[in-house]
Amino acid sequence: MNRHKSCQILGVSQESSFDDIKYAYRKLALQLHPDKNISEAAEEKFKLVTEAYHFLKSDQRRQNSKQKEDFAFRSRTKSAESTKNENQPQKDWSRFTKDAEEAYQGFSKQYETKFWETYEPSPSQAARVQQMQDEVEETNDDIDVNVEVDPSLCIGCCSCETIAPTVFAVDKTTRMNPKSHVINKDGATSERILDAAQTCPTKAISVEDIKLRRRLYPYK
Repeated sequence: MNRHKSCQILGVSQESSFDDIKYAYRKLALQLHPDKNISEAAEEKFKLVTEAYHFLKSDQRRQNSKQKEDFAFRSRTKSAESTKNENQPQKDWSRFTKDAEEAYQGFSKQYETKFWETYEPSPSQAARVQQMQDEVEETNDDIDVNVEVDPSLCIGCCSCETIAPTVFAVDKTTRMNPKSHVINKDGATSERILDAAQTCPTKAISVEDIKLRRRLYPYK
């Protein structure tokens, strides 16, 4: 007995679903069952139909089992590949960027040293700072300010972090072109924040008086 012959006996095609096969078997079984058909030929046909049905039923079970095994194998393979990709180390690009990083670090140190040796606020800046300090002293209350760092202007010279480390921080995990960012705008007095902003050579830090809604630095 094989699938082709079994399907012929039941009168179904080899592409038929198992539900169709079951329906065809039950229909023939009712017609050929010895209790309803007493002919000798019917009894032999009934046995043949039953044998064909059980062969196809077993064949269907084998197919289902094989599909489950194939699915389990694909799942294990996919999981193993995923784990392998996760554990695969990232490519090391340092050999391509080493020279540039070393050159940038040298430039950054030289620039910072030179900047602090020569830095002096301009007369207008000094006058503006003094005006702000006088206003703070007169009100005996610190100004509530909003502070922002423009990443497109920041060169990571660390002057703001040096003066107000509780307000600004430079991302030192980035070796190429590190950026400063605000970690706590209320971490220092407005006077210290203004001092830090004015030391930025690219004017990347903006300070605004929240209450009066006016720009304190850079000056317009």
